[in-house]
Amino acid sequence: MDMEALQPLPSHPLWIAIAAYALYAVGLAVYRLWFSPLAKFPGPKLAAMTAWYEFYYDAILHGKYTFEIARMHKKYGPIVRISPWELHVDDPDFYEVLYSRDSPRNKYKFYANMFGTEKATIAILDHSHHRLLRSNMNPYFSMSRVRQLEPQIQALADKLCDRLKEYKNTGVPINAQHAYSCLATDVISDYTMGTGFHYLDAPDFVPQWSETLSGIAKSSAFFKPFPWLLSLLKAFPEDMVARLDPGMGLMFKFQRRCGVLINSIITSQGDEEEKKKFAHPTFFHDVLESNLPPEEKSAERLAQEIQVVIGAGGETVAKMLSWTTYYLLENPEKLEKLREELDRLDPEHTSALVDLEKMPYLVSPYIS
Repeated sequence: MDMEALQPLPSHPLWIAIAAYALYAVGLAVYRLWFSPLAKFPGPKLAAMTAWYEFYYDAILHGKYTFEIARMHKKYGPIVRISPWELHVDDPDFYEVLYSRDSPRNKYKFYANMFGTEKATIAILDHSHHRLLRSNMNPYFSMSRVRQLEPQIQALADKLCDRLKEYKNTGVPINAQHAYSCLATDVISDYTMGTGFHYLDAPDFVPQWSETLSGIAKSSAFFKPFPWLLSLLKAFPEDMVARLDPGMGLMFKFQRRCGVLINSIITSQGDEEEKKKFAHPTFFHDVLESNLPPEEKSAERLAQEIQVVIGAGGETVAKMLSWTTYYLLENPEKLEKLREELDRLDPEHTSALVDLEKMPYLVSPYIS
């Protein structure tokens, strides 16, 4: 017998590391599938084993995980396991249990910090801290406050209509989402800061702005599991990042603009003449005059708040208006029904929001 053949092969650190990681991965999979507190709940085994399952649907397939979750519920029932750490419940009766005022819950960090605005209200994890900041925002977004500024909002809606009329009989196609992104952004920026972005004045409806909003939403699917990725991109020169991903370049420009805006608001706060340059008292002026702690009024935090308010107020409204427009054009009978209801308005005066709120077809939760 060759005794040398029985000698152990020399160990290499790389092979040891690979073996250790493989053993860890197997052990982790076993734990998640059979010993985790969530192991008893139904759902795809792959989703229970790894978060890469969610990453595939949200990042690679561009936000399709919510539809995959709906499919899971059809297969497995009202409670399904959608990741190694999460359950998803499709049961209205469970709402009061999950969001009970008697047992408030902190936010889940995995979802809260995916936009890279960790100091904005949307990303605050602690319930009490979030409630403090949110309560400061509530009055400004109340219906009574919106009605006070309804003339400014109506003026912007009229401007959009005038811009669209310019295209009549020209044969030039219009990208509705670009136009609606300009409208929504002008409304939310003017409403919250007293100085709009004036995108509706641009001749081409600023298509790169709509792309920026969509790009931020798409990028969040990558930043959610890899929050360090955003910090890494910020470390590179902006022109390099813009060449690698034009959407990220636009996002960085947007962030810079938000910083300039909030600095101008902070500067004007102690100067009545400067303050007069703003069309009306703004949400951010209100924050600076509030009883919030000084650290909550910092330029960095408020710049992040601007990013969230404008980004969310622009993207969501633009998407909703775009889809509604498509739905009405694709279903002429729905469009005709809406027109019939609008024709009932008194042509002798400008209709206000309160008039539209009385119209059954517009306020019904089940439009048919």
